[in-house]
Amino acid sequence: MNKYFIFFIIMIVWSCDSLSDSDNVVELGESKTGGDIIVCNCEDLTKDSIGILNYNGIPFTGNCLIKYQNSEKTYIEKQILNGQINGKIKYFNRSGKVLFEENFVQGEFKLDLSQESIHCNYKSLTFKQEGFFKKCYYNDMLFTGTCSDQYPNSDQDYFKSTYKDGLLHGYNTYYDKNGEILYQEKYRSDTLVKVVHSN
Repeated sequence: MNKYFIFFIIMIVWSCDSLSDSDNVVELGESKTGGDIIVCNCEDLTKDSIGILNYNGIPFTGNCLIKYQNSEKTYIEKQILNGQINGKIKYFNRSGKVLFEENFVQGEFKLDLSQESIHCNYKSLTFKQEGFFKKCYYNDMLFTGTCSDQYPNSDQDYFKSTYKDGLLHGYNTYYDKNGEILYQEKYRSDTLVKVVHSN
C-alpha cells in the first residue's frame, strides 16, 4: 500500500510544478493556504459528474494554467480549491500583463457591480431597446465593464466588448482561435467611430 502512495506522490510532483517558497501564503478566494502550492496544466485535470476538478481522482487544490498555443507563455491562470474554481481566473496578454480577472466563489461566477471595471460572459447580459439605442443590462442594472464570449468547447475568446452605462463604449475586439487579434471596432456611446484591422 505504501509503495502505491509514494508512486502517487511522485506522479503529482512529476506532472505539476511546486512553488518553492514555503513562507508563501496563497489566496484561493476567501481561503488561504500556506506553504507550497501545486501549479499544473489545466488539461491534466478531469471534471467528474458533479463538476469537481480532479487530479488522479482526487479533488484538486492549487493553480492550473493554460498556455498560448505553441508557447510557454500563460494565457489563463485558474485558482482551484477542493476541485472548484475559487478565487480568480486571470487572463494574460503575451507580455504577461493581466488583461482582466473574473472572481469565483465555490465554482460560481461573482460579478461585483460596485467595481468600476468588471468582466462577465456575454450570455449573462440582457438587452432592451430604449429609443434609438439597444442598452445592455446585467441583473436589471445598466452594465459598465467588459464582456466576452468564447469559441465552442474552448477557453479562447472570439470577441470582447466594453460598455459604459449600457452602451458600447471603447473597443470591440475579435480574435482568431489562437488568440491573435483579427480586428477592432472603436465605439463612442454606441456609435462606431472606426475599424482597426490587424496587420
